Amino acid sequence: MRLLGVLALLTPVMVGILFLSDPELTASWVESGYRPIVAAVTAVSIGVALTSLICWTIVRIRYGRLTKAAERIAAGDYAVAVSERGGGLEARLARAINGIANEPFLSSDGSIGFSASFKSAVSAHSNTLGFYKIAADGTISDVHIVFANTLAVASGATVGLGTPGNGERVGFFLIQDGFDRYGSLPDNLSFVAGEGGTPVLMSATQGPLNAAAVFHTSANLNPGNAMQVLSGVAPGGRELLIGFEDLPTGTGDNDFQDVVIGVRTNHDGIFFV
Repeated sequence: MRLLGVLALLTPVMVGILFLSDPELTASWVESGYRPIVAAVTAVSIGVALTSLICWTIVRIRYGRLTKAAERIAAGDYAVAVSERGGGLEARLARAINGIANEPFLSSDGSIGFSASFKSAVSAHSNTLGFYKIAADGTISDVHIVFANTLAVASGATVGLGTPGNGERVGFFLIQDGFDRYGSLPDNLSFVAGEGGTPVLMSATQGPLNAAAVFHTSANLNPGNAMQVLSGVAPGGRELLIGFEDLPTGTGDNDFQDVVIGVRTNHDGIFFV
């Protein structure tokens, strides 16, 4: 996009220099007093036209594949994945599409179990990571903590997530700086409906746990439907990598590497695509 801005400025300048350096280019059809004006208008017009053509070409080449992927997801095809090549906005859009597309693969038919392995944590916060099961009607149950303090977990540590029932799926949540706020939470957690539909974390012994922000893998459970995670398939297709952003995406650095985990199934024949 920066290149487009440079071209948008450079093209009319170069064409304008051409006309101003050789006013005789318009000598045959413009009176001498109006030639500088005609040269300037022509330069701007040519610059706008060329810039528009370049913009259209770049958008078609770079973002056409992302548009097609988004259309397939909208049509219900969640088996789509796109390359996250490049950088900047293109790569961010690709990661977002993969994050949306991969969520249905955390669903079970009653026989598929899941496990989560810790990959890394790059954050200033001692975050707490947990998981739960989501029923087909959106009900959240079986809330458990996976890693109480993500800054004190060895890479490769693996925790079983159980086997969700038919039609259920696994969801994850991150408590921002949860260990510093609450320490090791008891295994008596639940989520209840809060204002605006945002779930509120509860403990049967400690009551509402609302001293820290809670972010979910499902964007519709976050305030403002914010996307706080991105996901992608590891080489080989047997592991789904999920990266969390532990600050609101509207104000954070959006690096999605504050906590990174890998999710696998207990069936070797199942691939994430």
